[in-house]
Amino acid sequence: MQLLKPVAILAGLLSAPLAFSHAGNDWGNNPVDLQSQSFLPVNPTITYGPQDSTEQFPIAPSGESYGPITPERFALHMQNHDYFPVVNAIIPPLFEAPVLDSAEKFVITPDKMVVINPGGEEIIHVMEGKRHGFQNMSISITNTLPGRGAPLHTHVGEEAHVVLKGSVRYFMKGKSFVVNAPYIVHIPPMTPHAFQNVGTSIVNIVGVFGSNQWEYDILDFPPFPDNTNSNLGSCKYKVLNEWGNGANVEISITNKTAAAVDGWAVNWLYTDGSTRVTNIWNATLVGKNPYVAKSQAWNSKLNPGQTVKFGMSVSKADPSKPIQVPLLEGSLCVN
Repeated sequence: MQLLKPVAILAGLLSAPLAFSHAGNDWGNNPVDLQSQSFLPVNPTITYGPQDSTEQFPIAPSGESYGPITPERFALHMQNHDYFPVVNAIIPPLFEAPVLDSAEKFVITPDKMVVINPGGEEIIHVMEGKRHGFQNMSISITNTLPGRGAPLHTHVGEEAHVVLKGSVRYFMKGKSFVVNAPYIVHIPPMTPHAFQNVGTSIVNIVGVFGSNQWEYDILDFPPFPDNTNSNLGSCKYKVLNEWGNGANVEISITNKTAAAVDGWAVNWLYTDGSTRVTNIWNATLVGKNPYVAKSQAWNSKLNPGQTVKFGMSVSKADPSKPIQVPLLEGSLCVN
């Protein structure tokens, strides 16, 4: 199997974060209600940004540094599962080793943690162990909004999730299942996993890692392909017809909220290195992978239960492979 060259993927990740519309909900306009649901600040400042990039460690707007999958890491993936690794993510190592010369320095409050924003409204506070004198431990705490979560990914070491409140949908060992708090989930080393908040309030997931470095690999597989949730809505990507180097596809968006929506948007990223949009109708396209499709004046309003559809033509470099079906994100989508 040939190692993917993630040049286009890295360029997309480093140039701009995926844009998410808040149409149809008030998450972005009601921080007081959100704050009452979370143990952590819901609108913290991301610790690092592109302005902090170095030649060795370019930094994305998410606050992370993305790099290619090395041949050694690729071989490790192939020994443990059948999914394709796309990109490696770390927190840029821009810090000085700690001097723990007083008792107070052994206390780590949220303001001393690194804050990252891997995608959408997913904010994570990370206590990266090597920044605080730990030899074999790091801890993360998420602010996971309803319908949000993490894509399929792996860690070299084992991980535990500790959740005291909420309902979370997991994908592990090829199966999707929902766990209601309180609970602890054990995630063995190099085990592909993803999660999604299927409740109606913020979930704070405490991740415990047996390493003093924050690192993970993103895999090319949609863990929750149905893209549905009765609390929010539904976004679906359907291949209508396919030929050697291209296909026509249709994206449908259903408003399953209780309120009318005036203006919608959907986002996606092709991670196979070759699929690209060549034409679009009934929506306005922004970006060049990642893409954002926005409503037009005549189809911007969606009443509860109403569905809007738009179409696209896409191209691919390898006619022997099927067109990739990407994950869809947006305020009316759940991935």
